Amino acid sequence: MFRIIISIFFIAAGTFIFFGETKGMYGEIKIKTVESDVLDNALVVSRQVKSARDNLLAQYNQISQIDIDRLNIMLPAQPESVKIILQIDNILRRKGMVLKSIDIKNQEKSPEDKVAAAAAGINSDTFSTLPLTISVSGTYGAFYSFVKDVEQSLRLMDIKRVNFSVSDSDVYNFNIEAVAYWKKSSQ
Repeated sequence: MFRIIISIFFIAAGTFIFFGETKGMYGEIKIKTVESDVLDNALVVSRQVKSARDNLLAQYNQISQIDIDRLNIMLPAQPESVKIILQIDNILRRKGMVLKSIDIKNQEKSPEDKVAAAAAGINSDTFSTLPLTISVSGTYGAFYSFVKDVEQSLRLMDIKRVNFSVSDSDVYNFNIEAVAYWKKSSQ
């Protein structure tokens, strides 16, 4: 009987010692398991990000140099006001119109330009505008053809306002307010 009681005592003592010691370890194991799950999730997200980056890089590498050059013409890294003047002058000459003047305003955005850019979702930290006022004279047909050519040119430009007056015969004087866009450098 004494042996049975001592055996039960040792079994109970062993059980208490086992659970007493392992309880602290069990808490640490749970913490390590949670940490392991967090790290596994981070690893999965990291792989997804790497995969997305690789896909974007593959898509970027598929863009031809010709298309990149066209994008750089559409939105150059500088205002390139001289190129705009030459482009407009060439179009006007082809259409038989006379360029009277081009006024390039300072590059500060008016409040209405800022509101319009915000409404269009254009980030003003990335893109800027180059306001132009162009005075030309010519026939209505030539002017219409000029506007079509500006619309189809690679350089991104908006014609905001057109005023005209009649002079001699079929010759009109046109005052055009336009805006050309350019991307700011990312420095």
